[in-house]
Amino acid sequence: MKENRAQELDVKAFLDRLMEFTVNDVYRAKLRIAKELLAVDADRRTIVRLLGNGVEAFNSVPTAIYCFLRKYESFRETMVYAISLGGDTDTIASMTGAISGAYHGVNAIPKEWLEKLERKDYIKRLAEELWKLKTGIV
Repeated sequence: MKENRAQELDVKAFLDRLMEFTVNDVYRAKLRIAKELLAVDADRRTIVRLLGNGVEAFNSVPTAIYCFLRKYESFRETMVYAISLGGDTDTIASMTGAISGAYHGVNAIPKEWLEKLERKDYIKRLAEELWKLKTGIV
């Protein structure tokens, strides 16, 4: 069930557009693999073997993007899925959460998670300042 979006995400178009901007061959190859894995609903072991779950950016960034696209309908499910892949879960889940949060908005984050968030007032203030910079609203 989608949380805050009015329309479906075109996963294929999203990845195609992302690959257009990707200049590094390793990342482009991993995004291509992610696209193939999404088409076949691959198991976790295959995802980790082909995309990675390590601390290196080339083993975590494509995996975070994959996790978001695999479960994009729900912030919670996206995060749980990212963590379930193991490895460098804090890095992969934080990137996945950033992408999913940008897609869904803050209201999609489970309230019980927000209540436990460290420095939440600072984070909220920072987010508001970033929004002001983006929109020009003072």
